[in-house]
Amino acid sequence: MISSYVTQDWLTLTIIFLVVLISYTHYLHEGRFNKFISLAKSNEYFVEYMDKKAPFISVFNAILFFVQLGIYALLLFFIKESIDGSENGFDTFYSVLLKLFLFFIGRYIIGKIISFVFGIDKIQGILSFVKFTYFSKVAIYIFPFIILLSYISLYNLLLLKVGTIITVLFLLLLYGKILLQNQKLIFRNLFYFILYLCALEITPLIYLFKFIVE
Repeated sequence: MISSYVTQDWLTLTIIFLVVLISYTHYLHEGRFNKFISLAKSNEYFVEYMDKKAPFISVFNAILFFVQLGIYALLLFFIKESIDGSENGFDTFYSVLLKLFLFFIGRYIIGKIISFVFGIDKIQGILSFVKFTYFSKVAIYIFPFIILLSYISLYNLLLLKVGTIITVLFLLLLYGKILLQNQKLIFRNLFYFILYLCALEITPLIYLFKFIVE
């Protein structure tokens, strides 16, 4: 029993850290956070913050980045553990966290390079900001589920499968919403958008999938 609690310490600390980050973000940027949470009902958040010179670079987004990084890393950790059948705990989580961090940063840098080379900074900036915002929101939505998954052993595998399917469906719906919201901009630059999609969406996801199943 004691060893079971010891092995859960890192998981508990990670969850507490994420709760603190979310609470701190709400405290520090209450107005912006409330508009961010209300995205399903209103686009006021995008109207106010997407038109700024550097909407992607802010303390608010930096904190949200680490929040979504931690939450998605936990989800991928549970998926990988269920596939491998191993119980390496923190070592596996650290590996997932590091690779996911490099995945996000690498994709962002490659996106900036592609947008600079082909002169599509505006498209890349808008898509990156919108996608980042929606990904962060989905992460916060599934966070309570991640907490349940961490401490409820009964029906654990079923919870994981249902939660993963819901997360994927959420992300697919959001991708569709992004395409609809920016369809005029995309169709005007269709060739570059297809290039962007292949280089920064499809290919990285293939590598991420290979990492999970291997």
